[in-house]
Amino acid sequence: MVHALIDAAYDKEPHVQEVICNTLCEVGKKRPNLVLASCHDYLLKHSKLGQGHRTVTLSVMERVVRETPESLDKRQVVDIIKQASSELTASKDVVPVWQSAASGLLVAIGCRHCHEVMAELLHKFQPGVLPHFMVVQTLANLAVANVYDMVPFLKVVLGTTLSVMGMAKQDNMKWIFSSAIAKFSEAIMDYAANVETAPDPSVRKEVYSQEMDAAYDIVFTLWLQSKEVKLKLVVVEALGRMSYIMSRGKLEEQFPRLLPTILSLYRRNIEPYHITLGLSLLLDAVVQNDSSVLSMHMDNLLSVIFPLICQPIDYSVPMTVKNHNEVLRCFAILVVPFSDRLVNYLLQKLEPNNDKTKMAVLAILRHLINSAGPHIEDKQALIMSGLKALLPETSNKVKKVLAQTVIAMAHHNYLEMEGGHLYIKFIVHQCALPSDPQGRRPIDPDYVSNDALRSMCDDVLLLLSTTVDNMQYVLWPYLLECVVPQCYTDAMATVCRTMAHIAGKKREEKAQDYHVDFERQSDIPKPPALIARLMVMAGHPLSGRRRGVHVLTAMKALSPLLHESLVELWDAVIPKLIQYVEDGQQKEEEEEAEWSQKNWEDLLLKLLSKSLEELSDEKWTCDIGRALMEQLSQCTGCAEDKNFLLKCLGVVLRQVTTTLFVQQCLHDAFSQVQHSNNLEREGYAIAAGFAAAAHLDSVLEVIARLDAANRKSSSSLFSFIKVSWMNDSVTLSVVVVNVCRRDIGVTFSVVVIVCRRDIGVTLSIVVVIVCR
Repeated sequence: MVHALIDAAYDKEPHVQEVICNTLCEVGKKRPNLVLASCHDYLLKHSKLGQGHRTVTLSVMERVVRETPESLDKRQVVDIIKQASSELTASKDVVPVWQSAASGLLVAIGCRHCHEVMAELLHKFQPGVLPHFMVVQTLANLAVANVYDMVPFLKVVLGTTLSVMGMAKQDNMKWIFSSAIAKFSEAIMDYAANVETAPDPSVRKEVYSQEMDAAYDIVFTLWLQSKEVKLKLVVVEALGRMSYIMSRGKLEEQFPRLLPTILSLYRRNIEPYHITLGLSLLLDAVVQNDSSVLSMHMDNLLSVIFPLICQPIDYSVPMTVKNHNEVLRCFAILVVPFSDRLVNYLLQKLEPNNDKTKMAVLAILRHLINSAGPHIEDKQALIMSGLKALLPETSNKVKKVLAQTVIAMAHHNYLEMEGGHLYIKFIVHQCALPSDPQGRRPIDPDYVSNDALRSMCDDVLLLLSTTVDNMQYVLWPYLLECVVPQCYTDAMATVCRTMAHIAGKKREEKAQDYHVDFERQSDIPKPPALIARLMVMAGHPLSGRRRGVHVLTAMKALSPLLHESLVELWDAVIPKLIQYVEDGQQKEEEEEAEWSQKNWEDLLLKLLSKSLEELSDEKWTCDIGRALMEQLSQCTGCAEDKNFLLKCLGVVLRQVTTTLFVQQCLHDAFSQVQHSNNLEREGYAIAAGFAAAAHLDSVLEVIARLDAANRKSSSSLFSFIKVSWMNDSVTLSVVVVNVCRRDIGVTFSVVVIVCRRDIGVTLSIVVVIVCR
């Protein structure tokens, strides 16, 4: 059966070929020696078998060897090695697919039986005889695949390599020798980095320095001058890897020649990744040697590599991404010996009004913060101070990269320093960005919309609170400062969600820092202001990116802080309100029922009224009223919120006993209403109606004064019909007065109102009631 499968493995149909090969490999997992012996015999018996069929058979053998390295019969392994070696060099020309399959099989076997493979390969890798291209490639690949077994062979291999490098005249042989030396160097460094667990701890990289010094002279002096681009690129990478192994004296001697030569390659129109890779390896080797030769080249070096970071990244082209990452690695290497110089250089680059430059600096600093933390710990304050200049930034592109940098800063304790709150404030500001206007988007592929930036910063703030150790001490109680200001209204869902998580956890754990000293921490709004703001923000739970549930959850988490009398009530009622909102959202999404805003407002105003009763404190109630008035003066742009705020004010005034306070609030609120807006007029009317339930005389007196003031502005009460004859705001103010009378009239009987002294107002109300 196995022979039949091998015979059919090179089917014309690719999918059939794949199925047969997979079947052979599955059999090979259970009977590896059977499959390997069958493949070996098949290759021996069919000497004229086509290259394609031989390639498929060798590939199956490689897969079986890699799957079952410990099950191989040693005697059979030797035969397979000889067969693979024969396939490797059967053609003097390079036949990549066929010979690579043979090479892959040798490398796979060499991972377990390195000595046997090397014994075969060294027969074909003799001093003074130019070897086959694929023999060199197999040695190179085996060196990185089996470091511990191969590195002890490399002294001999490098010696032979040096003896034949001068014989390489064709570019492909120069290319493979350069690639092999790079991989030999990589293997040596890997061995040295893990020497404690290596089979021979006495092996050191210095053992190979003499050979690398000699190889450098050929590779740098002769081969780097080639016009063949592919050869240049592999030579640069090889030089970078060789620099780790070269003697310190040789490296310091050659560095002033080598660095400018590598940097000059950027001026050519070639793929820069391999240049940058070689450069980063060279810089790392020099820094590891504590060499001072780098200092005098820093200005030239930075002038070349900084513009590389400024170039846009095309994520659809992997090489551009890899090059960007290697340039960042160069900066991470340079910051070790030159942290002062490099950080100052980067911060100075922030001064020009150039978005690409700012984004480049931020990308570098973010990388340094994440990867070179210990080397810039003493620069934290400098970096924090320098980046403050970007906090007022208006470009969304720059703000996006700055937000990503803030994440890195948070993870490395930067934000715990003085000024850290400014960066949290920056994130919250982005959470409050307005949605993008409808219309055609810019053509710029890197365009960052308000919606995208806002969504990202929403996630950032939440992740900072849930995944970054110690960030709770930065966010708490600072986030309370972001509750009341009007500029954060659009961020309320995110702020409350984050705050609810932190406060809820601290409350549950009875943490000592849960409680806030509102007197000492003067920047934090006082409890009455917080209560007022949260109530208003809960008024329209489906607005503001469905903020309602998060606001209510925050209220419950904060209740012990706000007033101990609220705890029992809010703990009992708020979970029910949350469930009400969630059910309403679900029904609306499923189009089962429309959201009833009126029912919701009735529930929330009832909670406010009950809360005031629980407080049972005139001063507290007045303080909440004052807070609502302050917030009313700042409440612009959202008539819905203003409408509900006025209703809350009315509930508060109904609870207050101080007549003068009630009148002052109603008078001042009247001047804050946009009389052209129906929602605001309605809110004021209902507020006056609520207040009149307990202060009818006072409310009527205020309305009378407002009415009188409006009369002075117009010829008669009914002249509002002639709109063109009078100021619109005055006309609409009269309408508000009459609406207020209507709401008061609904509350009280005609007899009670007629007994009042203000006949003009009373008659108007009676007219309204009669009309009803």
